Amino acid sequence: CNVDNKYIVHFPEERAIWSFGSGYGGNALLGKKCFALRIASAMARDQGWFAEHMLILGVTNPQGVKKYVAAAFPSACGKTNL
Repeated sequence: CNVDNKYIVHFPEERAIWSFGSGYGGNALLGKKCFALRIASAMARDQGWFAEHMLILGVTNPQGVKKYVAAAFPSACGKTNL
């Protein structure tokens, strides 16, 4: 562990992720998730296919009625911020 310097670095061109200075095991999983989100998009661009992710969204109106929507969204389109 290095409390002053922690890095998780992505290299989309090389399809690689480097982690330095962190003893937290969850960062290894974070790197894999980011691989799916960022590097897969670079691979899709290079290989001519489309990287996408699924979304299931539940919305409740003020009267308490909940509706669900399922859809496919491309990477980096703002699903997380939705």
